[in-house]
Amino acid sequence: LGKLAPEEIIVIPSLQDGQVIKVPLKSGQKVKPDTVLMVLTNPDMDLAANDLEWQVKQAQATYADLKVKLQSQKFDQQSAVATAENTLKQASLNKDKDEQLFKFQIQTDLNVKLSTANWEQASSKFQTEKQKLDIMNDSIEAQLDSAKVQIDKLQAAWERKKQQLTELVIRAGTDGVVQELTIQ
Repeated sequence: LGKLAPEEIIVIPSLQDGQVIKVPLKSGQKVKPDTVLMVLTNPDMDLAANDLEWQVKQAQATYADLKVKLQSQKFDQQSAVATAENTLKQASLNKDKDEQLFKFQIQTDLNVKLSTANWEQASSKFQTEKQKLDIMNDSIEAQLDSAKVQIDKLQAAWERKKQQLTELVIRAGTDGVVQELTIQ
């Protein structure tokens, strides 16, 4: 008579802490790599995963809201640029008109200087509004990128937490026969 001994002993630890809620196998049963040996539960981990899911949804909603607000601000600035451009065109026409009338000695030098000063002011205002729009475009991009990074960060944390939850289902990982299930 002899004693049978396994060729190879494989210990399969749980990667996550949890409470055992199901052990579908008994010693002596054959297993395949995807055979479930036991199922654990961890309420804190479930809660954390649920919380992260809601944080991702909140961050996505905040991103969408920010995008709309920034687009509205951009439209306001585009309107300010258009208004400044229109004012510049009118000032340019007045300046040209006064210069032409001055050539025919119908307009005074003072009126030409006033028209030129108005044109310079309108030109400066138009350039400033255009620069504000350019800066706003860069700012919008940076703010949206920052919000997107926050979403990605939360999404990665949520995915990791979901992975940890799947690790609560302990699988055999190889073909074999269950020798012993030691649960602590």
